Amino acid sequence: MKKIIYIFSLALAMTFNSCEKGFLEVAPSDEYSDASVFTNIEGAQKVLTGAYDWMTNGWYAHYTNQYIFFIPDVMGEDAMVNSTGNYNRFVAPYQYSFTPSSTYSIDPWIGCYSMIDNCNAILDNIGSLPESGDRNRIEGEALALRTYAYHFLIRAYAKPVNKAPESAGVILRLHSNIDDLPRTSVKECYSQFVSDIENACTLLEGNSSSQKCYITSQGAHAIAARLYLDLGDYTNGVKHAKSALQGLTLMSKADYKLQMCENNSETIWYFTCTSTDKQSFLSLPAFWWICDDNQTYVKSGYSSLGVTSALVNLLNDDADVRKSLLVTVNGNLMKRNGSFVTSKICSRRNGDSDGTSGSGTVNFAEGDFNMIRGSEMYLIIAELAADKGAEDEAREALNKVRTTRGLSEYQGSGNDLKTEIQNERRRELFAEGHRFFDIKRRNLPLDRSNIAEDWSAVGTISAGSDRFELPIPEDEINANKALTVADQNPAYK
Repeated sequence: MKKIIYIFSLALAMTFNSCEKGFLEVAPSDEYSDASVFTNIEGAQKVLTGAYDWMTNGWYAHYTNQYIFFIPDVMGEDAMVNSTGNYNRFVAPYQYSFTPSSTYSIDPWIGCYSMIDNCNAILDNIGSLPESGDRNRIEGEALALRTYAYHFLIRAYAKPVNKAPESAGVILRLHSNIDDLPRTSVKECYSQFVSDIENACTLLEGNSSSQKCYITSQGAHAIAARLYLDLGDYTNGVKHAKSALQGLTLMSKADYKLQMCENNSETIWYFTCTSTDKQSFLSLPAFWWICDDNQTYVKSGYSSLGVTSALVNLLNDDADVRKSLLVTVNGNLMKRNGSFVTSKICSRRNGDSDGTSGSGTVNFAEGDFNMIRGSEMYLIIAELAADKGAEDEAREALNKVRTTRGLSEYQGSGNDLKTEIQNERRRELFAEGHRFFDIKRRNLPLDRSNIAEDWSAVGTISAGSDRFELPIPEDEINANKALTVADQNPAYK
């Protein structure tokens, strides 16, 4: 697997001064020597842009960002996958039917380690550049993006750090090479992540890009807040979450409906998708919501993801703007292939057609899709404060989100408050790649037993189950001499 996983590409951007770009030209990394790429800021920037571009690079069936956004939702209880007309995409993770040789085990691993390898190439060679603000920015972004990719990997492929810190984590590859390396413990991985993101926050302070399609100082603080949430570190988690919120305003109810898939007032970090990217069939909205003007048929993509009654029941207040994103037809909630339809993740040109196909096929999946938003930071503060027993602080942060979305203030306490914070995360962060990781972090069971739309036959999976870890790719174990079959996750040995 080394030739597939480790020998990545240093993608060079056609242009890199703007977020409005198409796909990058990709060339094998050995075609570019360190001397030819890292002689100036421009060369290092090209490699960094290539690292970001792995979000929307991938293989025939998927892009990396799909795994990051879809797997944590379809492995929860609020999203349903259908297998009608979508070539069974995301059916396997929905059914928890992974194998070590399956697409859904291999491709997230490849995509994230591809980003990591590009970042490592920068960090290995950053010393070749003269000291400057731009050098600090590139180094800080590389550290933050590497941490982001690793954070997804360790939550997907390893036990939670707050439950099993000494268990096997991921392969902690900190240099661009193909050395055989073992799995590092979860605790040691998080120690590295924390060190890197703290360094990134320092490097990016005063040196951030003006465009939030790159990780700014706020973005680094937000990634740090996520790490400290996993670690249960109230002091550092709240500190970084508040730093990430500086200067941000939560979207109004009107903006929430119109600006969710745009760079908006609470955006911390986003990636952009333009018409030149030609992502219609495999874009994020193509799996949720690309319909004609009458909402009767899918114009492009697969629309294979839907909302279950479990989430609909949580969105039970008509004043909640998030309920208004559930699509209605003639006053009734619209269902498609058995599940409810949401317009939360959509294209800014949802009703358009480019006229290139007589069948109505389109290439218009456009938007600025949010990787991290401000509301999440308030909910991180709420969770950490509630767990510490600082309930006034927890309610204040929780109610900042609730009241902005149209709900009344919550006044509960104790375990009821903790449960309500998790329910609010489900309402607010649905379809943004969180629920499965929340289940693992909170040591909760997965319970689909009372969801009428569910056909997965999963039922209930107990808290802390070994099924909550994806299998290490079989080819990785076969190719990496530092691993044996004993290093496979328990559910797949």
